[in-house]
Amino acid sequence: MRTLGQDLRYALRGLLQKRGFTAVVVLTIGIGIGANTTVFSWMHGLLLNPLPGAAEPDRVVMVESVAPNGEPLTTSYLDYCDFRDHVGSFQVLSAIKPTALAVGEDRSIERVYGELVSGSYFDVMRVRPEIGRFFSSAERDDTQNVHAVAVISHRFWSSHYGLDRSAIGAIIRINRTPFTIIGVAPEGFHGSAAGLDFEIWLPVTMYGQLTHTGTWMLRDRGTRNFLTMGRLKPGVTMEQARGETRALARRMSVLDADTNQGIGVDVLPVWKGHFSPQAVLLAPISILMGAGCLVLLIVCANVGNLLLARATGRQKEFSIRLALGAGPARLARQLLVETLLLALAGSAAGLVIAS
Repeated sequence: MRTLGQDLRYALRGLLQKRGFTAVVVLTIGIGIGANTTVFSWMHGLLLNPLPGAAEPDRVVMVESVAPNGEPLTTSYLDYCDFRDHVGSFQVLSAIKPTALAVGEDRSIERVYGELVSGSYFDVMRVRPEIGRFFSSAERDDTQNVHAVAVISHRFWSSHYGLDRSAIGAIIRINRTPFTIIGVAPEGFHGSAAGLDFEIWLPVTMYGQLTHTGTWMLRDRGTRNFLTMGRLKPGVTMEQARGETRALARRMSVLDADTNQGIGVDVLPVWKGHFSPQAVLLAPISILMGAGCLVLLIVCANVGNLLLARATGRQKEFSIRLALGAGPARLARQLLVETLLLALAGSAAGLVIAS
């Protein structure tokens, strides 16, 4: 340990004496690590953790309709109801409609992004309310325009109500319709789309009231406006759920041939969904990930060349140390300690650049 301390002190003194060299190496390593850390963080959010705040997100899947030509489709509310009621592979299933909402009254109206969801939505995500409650069993039926209740995000609660618990029961006007706040989602939960931050969740059965379109849209099997997400039952694989859902879709294409003839269905991981931010961002981020790895290789090559050039200039120093009795192993250890210090400093710089 004593000789290691000597090596650390000597390495630090030498690097401080060559400040220009040290700064170039540290900055070069920092740029490479910073770029890769940033891109990997994006990749992590899209692929490895597409539902931040949700429990067991790997058990959550997308259920998408498929057109006769193979193109992915969103789902009608009636198709969602059939999947919900007749597919046993799902523990719970939810219809989702992301939308922009006008929140407030008269001159204080602001645009807030939210989701219209069926009553089982928070069961799919398996999250618990910060305060209040989520949709009750009475608010989960298919009756339209009667359940004027809202769940708000933790951020909305903080910015509009100052984390005051009296927000529960407060009336909030959304698209000129009064809603009663019944609960606050937990901090860190942002909704069903990676990279987006939804702030209000409303019953999807209020769609007609919010859009002033009446009740026909949820009753028309040919109107495919909704995303469908489900949580697989324990022990059920995605392939099993896909097979059962496709079997039902084939029956629906016969029973409801006027709207569903040739319409299939697919069950996919959330990050493979065609109607989420992943569908748009996955390809460019994959390219960026490859470019980031290439940058890191270039950084390693450049730093290696700089270290070799510096070692060439230190031949006289090494010769003197060998003459004084230092063995090759001691010199190698000294160089490894110097390299380790540079790597640690470069990593710290990379984290700063990434942030």
